[in-house]
Amino acid sequence: MLKIILADSQAIFRAGAAKVLAVEDDFRIVAQCENTDRMLAAVESFRANVLIFSTAMHVDIRALVELSKKTKTRLIIVIESGNTCSSASPAWSSAT
Repeated sequence: MLKIILADSQAIFRAGAAKVLAVEDDFRIVAQCENTDRMLAAVESFRANVLIFSTAMHVDIRALVELSKKTKTRLIIVIESGNTCSSASPAWSSAT
């Protein structure tokens, strides 16, 4: 079973993604997070296989990558329309 955390500031995105992913028997949504603090706490506590998050979360990507290595969580980044990795957060440009 693949445990997934969804993180986005928009509830409609989280709900839609959860509905699409719930169709698969092997996927389980273990957390839905609307802000960065909850997302980081969920990664730490749920130890999910995958974190799907948007650039709207404005997370320090270096810290998130380190946390994901520690928890063995894979990261999937959704770049929102109008955002680029470098404009989404100051940490993006230094992480690449």
